[in-house]
Amino acid sequence: VVINSTGGPLCLTSVYKRPKQRLDIADLDVLFSHHRGPTILAGDLNCKHPSWNSRAWNGNGRILRKYADKNGLAVLGPADPTHYPGDIR
Repeated sequence: VVINSTGGPLCLTSVYKRPKQRLDIADLDVLFSHHRGPTILAGDLNCKHPSWNSRAWNGNGRILRKYADKNGLAVLGPADPTHYPGDIR
């Protein structure tokens, strides 16, 4: 979706990647090159990394961290956990 704002067009994309699916850099390239202006990619990429408040990390999290660093992107995650393993009371 492209939102026309006073600052110019902004692209907002919603994405879900299954947990066991490998994060493909070519897919990220397509998502971020589709629109030449500011782009927000929102959703659940199932990429875990402490940089965005995950308690653990996985291979996809490392891929996304490297991609974000290389391309000057900010990755934001929720401040509070979104998953509580086991029985928490």
